[in-house]
Amino acid sequence: MKKVNIYINSDINSAKKTNGKYIYILELITDKEPITLTGSDKLIEASKNDAYTIALAKALSRLKSECELAIFLENEYVFNAIEHYLEGWKERGWKNSKNEDVKNAEIWQQIAETLEKYKFTLYLHEKHEYKDWMERQLSKV
Repeated sequence: MKKVNIYINSDINSAKKTNGKYIYILELITDKEPITLTGSDKLIEASKNDAYTIALAKALSRLKSECELAIFLENEYVFNAIEHYLEGWKERGWKNSKNEDVKNAEIWQQIAETLEKYKFTLYLHEKHEYKDWMERQLSKV
């Protein structure tokens, strides 16, 4: 089975809404060299959590065939949402434990639907070979 790594980063480091960018890399592992596909975008009035949620949804939307996923994140909220909260949100009709609407529910629904199709592993704050490159890309004006 194919193996794909997804790496996500953002220059938005605040819970407060601000302008910034996100970047992701999809890396297909092959017998020779890995094949990569990148994506990035600017965000207006977004929080760090928004940036990572949007970036993950965009990266997942580019998957076209069955594969095993490894997802590398720098965001505790998205990591915990997938690991601990996503199933409960779905069961409660996209409400959180306080019976409030989940923020970015449409994006989370898209993420949940996509992840159901794949075997995946999440990694939080793991070092990887693309991290420095991604940070340089985010710092470009």
